[in-house]
Amino acid sequence: MNKIGRLIFGAVCIFGISQTAFAAAHIDVFDDSSISHINGTALCADKKVSVCIFGLDKLPSDAENALPGAVIYANQFMPEKDLTFSVPVDMNGYETGEYRLSVYQEREKVYDGYFPYAKPIDNKTALQGLNEVIESGDNAKITEYINNNRVKLEFSSDYDSLVSIGSAVKYIIQGAPYDINNKTACANVYKKAMLAQSFAEGKFTSVDENIGNIDVLNKSPLKDVYAEKYITDTVKQNFAAKITSLAPYASLDDFDTAVCDALILTVVNYPTGADDISSVITKIYPNFPETLLNPTVCRAVMKNSYKNLASLKTAMENVPQAGESSPSKGSGSKGGGGTPSGAVSNSVPSNSASGKDEKTETYFDDMDGAEWAKTSVDALVKKGIIAGRGNNKFAPNESITREEFVKLCVVLFKLPADSISDNAFNDVTEDMWCYPYIKTAYGAKIINGISSDEFGVGRNVTRQDAMVILNECIKNYNLTYGEGEKFADDADISDYAKSAVENMRALGIISGYTDGTFCPKNSITRAEAAKILFEADERIDEI
Repeated sequence: MNKIGRLIFGAVCIFGISQTAFAAAHIDVFDDSSISHINGTALCADKKVSVCIFGLDKLPSDAENALPGAVIYANQFMPEKDLTFSVPVDMNGYETGEYRLSVYQEREKVYDGYFPYAKPIDNKTALQGLNEVIESGDNAKITEYINNNRVKLEFSSDYDSLVSIGSAVKYIIQGAPYDINNKTACANVYKKAMLAQSFAEGKFTSVDENIGNIDVLNKSPLKDVYAEKYITDTVKQNFAAKITSLAPYASLDDFDTAVCDALILTVVNYPTGADDISSVITKIYPNFPETLLNPTVCRAVMKNSYKNLASLKTAMENVPQAGESSPSKGSGSKGGGGTPSGAVSNSVPSNSASGKDEKTETYFDDMDGAEWAKTSVDALVKKGIIAGRGNNKFAPNESITREEFVKLCVVLFKLPADSISDNAFNDVTEDMWCYPYIKTAYGAKIINGISSDEFGVGRNVTRQDAMVILNECIKNYNLTYGEGEKFADDADISDYAKSAVENMRALGIISGYTDGTFCPKNSITRAEAAKILFEADERIDEI
């Protein structure tokens, strides 16, 4: 057996050993005239990579049996130190069709699938026909043409099992007309279109399995960012879902922007520290306002989940900072933010970070039993005041903590940042997300602690304490109070809260339970908090 025969036989034997896949590895094939370039990422740097291309309609078993034409290319080599490799294969003289490609690294499978190759004349004719059918503007005809000429166009089948070609045609049309002498350009648009549509339809649970095909991630500075320490396994697991959440994409450029924004939003949601946030944003968007990237702001937004970059920026702008004035209520930009614990901000600015119009609806699917609060929740979400818990959940019956409620009040009523006082509470430190909100509220004299030196971080806010805080927020507005009746359990209301509860009832902000009680010592729920904040906001808007 000659050298090439031994190489082919060895490669085939390797290919028959293991079916183990490794998601981080990547293979991409593109043609330059009659040269097919096999680019990939190996599993490790110290083991040889084996590449084998089989003839049309041939299988590895045909190679084992030494059938003529079973293998048209086979090679073994060491990858580069960064695990990448690139192999040019001269396909001149071979027929148009789908060729099986197998790539292994010793016993581990890197890739085993098919790639299309078209003779230059076949590709040129197919591209000319594609340009003509695109001019017709008939999406059904365009889809049919692509299906009938996919191999001649050298369109990859990588994502055919995930999404329909018709669903991605909108992106392909945007790139027309295509250069009929360039085999690569249109094929790349097609692959990216199918990839974008796959993300839009939520077909991926991880980015790792597709990272090689997301070209924007392979460009500096994204490539450098993705390699940094703050891209943890948790970030990788949630990155794909965040890309999907930013769909639909108006264009493939919009998809690139969504990938960039999703990376930022995921790191914000799952940081290893506040420095991660400023580092990632600065590298991706060098012109992002520096004033929003200081430690106080980054700590305030960290571990929260935001719908898009615009809502993140709004939340950052709403973080109180010493020495800055704040617009009065009803002026300036709308507040963003919401509760911590991974809350998804559904604030809807006029344009999203990716340059497309956002829908104005919210999509909480857990409001059954709390329909009475839905209008309030939706209104505050659209203003960027309150947020969900993620996965289309608002959790209306969950309790809200003291610091969460204070943040909502600071943002809704735009308490002036120049009212920030020295920290009065031992349980509120500068590295906490709630620090600027509690300092602002304390400086504005709308809150007290549960003791002289303790705020009560982590404790649920009671219904009566929520009324006290809300009463302090709105007492300086010229509101019209009606007659406030006492609740059936008025005796249970603490003396310090009685006047606040009476005021809120006189304003029609609260009405109590159907049995006439108020239950002052109970924790207020998220739905109840949204309801009273919305009602208070409505009363002020009526002035």
